[in-house]
Amino acid sequence: MPGRIQIRKVVVGLILGLCFGFNAEGQPKREPNLDARIATILQEHNVPGAGVALVTKDSALWLGTLGLADRQKNKAVNETTLFGVGSIAKTFLAAAMMVAQEQKLVALDDPIQKIIPSLKFTNRWTAAHPVRLVHLLEHTSGFDEAHFDLFAKANATTPFGEVMRHSRSALDTRWPPGQYYAYNNFGAMVAAHCLEAAVNRPFETYMQENLLLPLSMERAIYHPSDGTKPYLANGYAGADATEEPFPDLPQWPAGSLVTSITDMAGFVQMFLNEGKHEGRQILTPLSIKKMETP
Repeated sequence: MPGRIQIRKVVVGLILGLCFGFNAEGQPKREPNLDARIATILQEHNVPGAGVALVTKDSALWLGTLGLADRQKNKAVNETTLFGVGSIAKTFLAAAMMVAQEQKLVALDDPIQKIIPSLKFTNRWTAAHPVRLVHLLEHTSGFDEAHFDLFAKANATTPFGEVMRHSRSALDTRWPPGQYYAYNNFGAMVAAHCLEAAVNRPFETYMQENLLLPLSMERAIYHPSDGTKPYLANGYAGADATEEPFPDLPQWPAGSLVTSITDMAGFVQMFLNEGKHEGRQILTPLSIKKMETP
């Protein structure tokens, strides 16, 4: 298998080849009607607007803002428009966990029972296979996804511990932790609970101070407030593009982060630069390698 640096070059090369092509000197050349091509795709899929960035570790090759952030107000997407990044929020969670490990506040191999002794869960394989923090981040804990009854009892303002108490039926390992992979939003929620306990700070506060602000992501936020809502792209769903409110979900650390396309470009560049952003080492190259290694 090629090294991870080579893999990055292949992936970036494919993106550039598809979107730009290359000139005789092997340098990327700008596709003159790229905006129009992307706009056509958005129209075909009834997507009101989008932000797109193509970056190398050193620069942003192209940044496009297309369409509308708000159809009713005819408000265009721009570089400050805030989009929900969905499950990419899990990558931010994992990065913050690596920061906490570098600060020696937690270790990926720590059993979650050590981090939160009061957390009630069932694992019949505990003696040989405890549920470790790394299992939550790699979706191998064996825990179930959140059960539907949780959403009648909790929302994005419910404390993590209370969410856990409402979710005992999901906190039952279905196999020895680490044995199988199953994508799991609730596992990310448990990981956020563990991070909050390990650093002895509110989760969102720790994320802001130790990851988002060091990455110059000043307006990235998990719970959009009145001050940020004018910048927030509206959500739409279905063939008729019905407007939907921002999701009020109890497992918000797994998918409720909002930020701009310019901020996301910087986040990607941090990985391409092995943990460095604007001359500052956010994560060590070793932590980046750990995140990228199955």
